[in-house]
Amino acid sequence: MKLGFLSDAHGNLEAFREGVAVLRRSGAERIVFLGDALGYLPGAQVVSEIMREGIEAVLGNHEEMVLSGRVGEYDHIYRHAETIRDLTQDERSFIAEWPRQRLLADGRVLAVHGRPEAVTDGYLYPDAPFDPAPQVPEGVALVIMGHTHHAFVRQHQGVTFVNVGSCGLPRDTPGSGGCAIVDINALTAQILRFSIAKFSTKAVLKADKR
Repeated sequence: MKLGFLSDAHGNLEAFREGVAVLRRSGAERIVFLGDALGYLPGAQVVSEIMREGIEAVLGNHEEMVLSGRVGEYDHIYRHAETIRDLTQDERSFIAEWPRQRLLADGRVLAVHGRPEAVTDGYLYPDAPFDPAPQVPEGVALVIMGHTHHAFVRQHQGVTFVNVGSCGLPRDTPGSGGCAIVDINALTAQILRFSIAKFSTKAVLKADKR
C-alpha cells in the first residue's frame, strides 16, 4: 500500500490540488496533509478542499495560531486576521479536530508537522545535526513531517526521517512544490516534485486584490 503526504499549502489552493493529483497519479491510496493549510495567503479555501476531499490531516503551527485567535506582530506577513474572518464555524470545528500527530501503518509511521518531540513547531533541516536526537516513539521506523519547506530523506539510528517540503510555498526550490509517497510495506519514501509557478502567481495576485 502507498500513502501520500503533503504539507504547508499556506492558502495556495491550486498548488494543493496539483499536489493531491500528483500523489494520486503516483498510486497513493490514502493521503495525509501534514498541517499549515493556512497563513501567508489569506483565506480558508485549502481547509474547505481538505474537508471536501475527505483527506486526513495533522495540526500545524499556523492552525494553532488561528484557533487561538492570536494575531501578532507578524500578521502583515501571516495575514491570520483575514483568515479568521473568512473561516466558517464548520471549518473552525474541522480544524480543531485535527490531531497533533498520527501513527500509521500499525505504528511504524509517525506523521507530524514539526518533529517528534515538538510536533507542531519543531524544525529539522536537511543538513542540520540531529542534536538533540529526535525522540521517536518505540516501534516507529519512519517519521514524516513538514514545517521547514525543505524536502529531504535522511537516516538516523535506524529511523528514516522524511520532510515532504511544501506544496504551496517551497523555500528549497522556488516554483517547485513538494510531496512524498511512502510504500508502507518496504517503508521507503520518495520525494515528488511538481511545478507550481503559474498557480503561485495567480494566488498572490488574488491575495493582493483583497
